[in-house]
Amino acid sequence: MVAKQISDEYEIINIFKKIHRLESVLWLWQNVGIKKRIVHFGIVKFFDLEKRHLSLRPKNKVSGRRFEFNTDDEIYFFSKDDELAGKTKIVSNFETGIVVNLPSTLNRIKCDEFNIFEVDDDDKYKDKRAAPRGKAKERRVVTIITDESKNGKKSDLYVLYDLSKGGLSFIIDDPAMFRIGEKIVLTAIDGASIQKPLDGEVVAIRTIKGMDLQIKACVKFSS
Repeated sequence: MVAKQISDEYEIINIFKKIHRLESVLWLWQNVGIKKRIVHFGIVKFFDLEKRHLSLRPKNKVSGRRFEFNTDDEIYFFSKDDELAGKTKIVSNFETGIVVNLPSTLNRIKCDEFNIFEVDDDDKYKDKRAAPRGKAKERRVVTIITDESKNGKKSDLYVLYDLSKGGLSFIIDDPAMFRIGEKIVLTAIDGASIQKPLDGEVVAIRTIKGMDLQIKACVKFSS
């Protein structure tokens, strides 16, 4: 893949002015180990042209979630709307987001050449599952308890994507909401409590094919 590089500061400034004005969603991530990343969806909240700083906040500002980035490491970003990618340094963080330097260069990348997560493919995993999963034909909501919510926080509600005897998947607002290996408990479906709550483990975070900016957490039941 050969990417066209943009290094003209005036052009870069105009690109981020547009991203800010349209509230285009940015994929933001840091590498934290071999094949491991912290990934968030973000939006440019403020553009300080004088300091050449961008203030970024989480896409879903009502969720109360914060970025989990290490301020000492570089941050990478990708704009699907503009097909642009780059990297920069974090200047500081604040209660609802982070401040980063305006990047000195940008790379044009085709959307079909970029993918942080594995794209969902039911056919690829159907032979590995103990039972086939059925996609929800209408909007259904599941109640999930995490280790975090057990410590005094309420259960969280998520839109169900698919379900089987062996596991389920549900749509999440931000890729960093769950970690692979994280333990969860399914306690209710559409508000109706399950007689015996089901323990499970997050085994994958995947993008949903054909659904823009849609991410799902894939869970395997423990028993």
